[in-house]
Amino acid sequence: MNQREKLLASTVGLVVVILVGQLAFNKYRGAISAKNTRINTLTTQISDRQIRQLEGAASEAEMGKFIMRSLPSNLETAQADYNQFLTELVTDVGLTGLASAKFTSKIPMQGLYTQMNFSVSGNGDLKQLVELLYNFHKSSYLHRIQNLVVRKNRNSLTIVMDVQALVLNAALPDAKPPTDVPTRVASDINTYLLPILNRNPVSHPNKPPVYAAERSPEAIAGKDFSYVARFNDPDDGQQVKYELVGEAPKGLRLDPDTGSIRFAPAEVGKYELRVRATDNGWPQKSVEQTLVINAVEPPKEAPPEPEKPKFDEAKQTFLTGLTQSKGQWTAMLLVRTRGETLKLKQGDEFQIGQLSGTVVEVTNSFAVLESNGESFTLSFDTSLADAAVDKAP
Repeated sequence: MNQREKLLASTVGLVVVILVGQLAFNKYRGAISAKNTRINTLTTQISDRQIRQLEGAASEAEMGKFIMRSLPSNLETAQADYNQFLTELVTDVGLTGLASAKFTSKIPMQGLYTQMNFSVSGNGDLKQLVELLYNFHKSSYLHRIQNLVVRKNRNSLTIVMDVQALVLNAALPDAKPPTDVPTRVASDINTYLLPILNRNPVSHPNKPPVYAAERSPEAIAGKDFSYVARFNDPDDGQQVKYELVGEAPKGLRLDPDTGSIRFAPAEVGKYELRVRATDNGWPQKSVEQTLVINAVEPPKEAPPEPEKPKFDEAKQTFLTGLTQSKGQWTAMLLVRTRGETLKLKQGDEFQIGQLSGTVVEVTNSFAVLESNGESFTLSFDTSLADAAVDKAP
């Protein structure tokens, strides 16, 4: 073979080797790819099974939580327990107007659980409604509000609430819901009260109290002083509480319920204080008022009035008549200073002016009286005092 033929043969052989190598490589690569595919398939299957196992475990754990929150599987116990829960709910928030909670019906559901239906009703204000809903959703029971009706009355809200509670068949006969299960409501009820009550949809906006008393009352130095810093609230039925703001004069006292101020200023001068009044509306409204107590000198004592002349009524008492009835005489004595006529019979006692005594005898002409153990005669022309001085012989 010449050189050219040798080169051609070498080339052909090289091509054949390359083709055989390529075929072997492709076969190897195909086997590897098939193996990788199989591995991936098996890995996916294993992962799916693990996921299903985890989901099953999670579902089982979740179902365990539901079972813990379920009412007792004993239906009578479940009905009594939940009805007591609703009754305490109504009582705690202070609903009025024949407020009640009662069982209405129960519905078995496909052998898995029983739905128990209850009804709650009563009267209250918006704050009580928010507290009722907050306490309901804070509980860990498996329950929900199916229907809620709120009607505005003149001074309150009428609340009617239909409730559904679940009894899981897998629950214990005397199960009690745990108290440490987290709920979706906030831990502080004010999170709901403040934004809700501040935009009260069933009442006009709350108005602050209005000061309705004198701003500069006058007191007397050295004497007790009382005064009512009265605030009127424009909203009917609201109460007002009072408090002092900042420093107040020493010894000054303020009644928080009435606004009554008690103070004894030691000396003449002006005493300033600031009073805050807060109503019990929603939201509460406050207003402040500055007062200045003017302590003045005690008034000068007026000179004593001259004593009025004293009269002895006995000197202005005269015998004006003698009358007889059923054999007994009666002396008629006129007390001129009083314009009063006294009728005295034998044995009667008398007190006229500075003279007192007893009637000894009454005749058709005179009366005999006794005073201080001495008797005297009273006739028509002599006053009682003069007769007593002259004495009877």
